[in-house]
Amino acid sequence: MREGHDAYIAYDIDRAAASYAKACTTNLPEARLAECSHYMAGIEQSRGHMAQAEALYLRALTQWEQAGPGYLSSRSTTLLNLGELYRQNQRPRDAEKRFLEAINLAGTPEALSRLGGLYGESDRPESGRPLLAEAIEKMAALAPQPTAQLAYAHNALGMIDLTAGQFVAGETHHREAVSLG
Repeated sequence: MREGHDAYIAYDIDRAAASYAKACTTNLPEARLAECSHYMAGIEQSRGHMAQAEALYLRALTQWEQAGPGYLSSRSTTLLNLGELYRQNQRPRDAEKRFLEAINLAGTPEALSRLGGLYGESDRPESGRPLLAEAIEKMAALAPQPTAQLAYAHNALGMIDLTAGQFVAGETHHREAVSLG
C-alpha cells in the first residue's frame, strides 16, 4: 500500500495502479479494502475515468461504513473526494449532498470550505461566505495549519468578494491564498 501511495504522490499513476492492484486482494479487512477502493478511485479520476472513479468511491463509502465508527474521518475524506468529482463534472446537487454528508459526519473545516467553495460557484455565492469564514477561522487555529486547504478557502472567499464588488477584500483573500503557497 505504501508503495502505491508513494507512486501516486510522485504522479506515477501507472506504478501506483500496479502497486494497489498487487496489494489489494479480496482477503483484506474491510477498512483495508475501503482504502484500496478509495485510492483506486483517485487513480481512475486522475486518468479521466469518472464513471469508474465514482463507482469506486461509492464502494469505498460502503466499505468504510462496514468497517465501523473508527473510520469516520476516512469516510469523510472519501465523501469530500466524491463531492469534488461531482463538482468537477458539473453535478452541483450531487456535490452538495456529499459535502453536507461530510460536514454532518465529521464537521471538518475542509468540508465546510468545500461546500462554501461550491456555493461560491453557484447562483447563490453569498451562501458560501459564512462557511468559508468559519473554515478559515478553524483552520487558522490548527497546528500545523493545513496550508493547501486554507489557501483554497481564502481563494474561494476572495472570488465571492470579487463577485460582490468587494475588490479590496477579494484582493486581500487572494494575496493570503498566494502567500500560503
